[in-house]
Amino acid sequence: MGTQRRDTGRVLVKHAATFADVAAAAIRAIPEGRVATYGQVAALAGSPRAARQVVWLLNSSWQTHELPWHRLIAAGGRIALQGTGAALQRKLLRKEGVVISRDGRVDMARFGWLARTQQPGPESRLTCRRQGKEKP
Repeated sequence: MGTQRRDTGRVLVKHAATFADVAAAAIRAIPEGRVATYGQVAALAGSPRAARQVVWLLNSSWQTHELPWHRLIAAGGRIALQGTGAALQRKLLRKEGVVISRDGRVDMARFGWLARTQQPGPESRLTCRRQGKEKP
């Protein structure tokens, strides 16, 4: 499956058949030094109330899909992981230049991938070419 990211935040997905495929493409499109929330990725994949499915996807197959899991955070800019997972996520994000507060929050206005809209909208769509439909 190939993806292409444009400056507008638009992600093109070729041959995406499932929520997991589209969500994985959206996660791969998050640029280095930026973060997105689980809910934003779910909305981009067409299911705005499926943030937990995004978490499940990361837990079950981040290595298989080669996903930059560390660029996903909880609503409000919080690092949701605990223990060694949180420490590793902070390390990887800091390496990319993302500033994390002492309480584990990221300034979404500064480092958020969809910071201009805060919620995916018409300018942040996934296009499923195989089905010829756009998913909000």
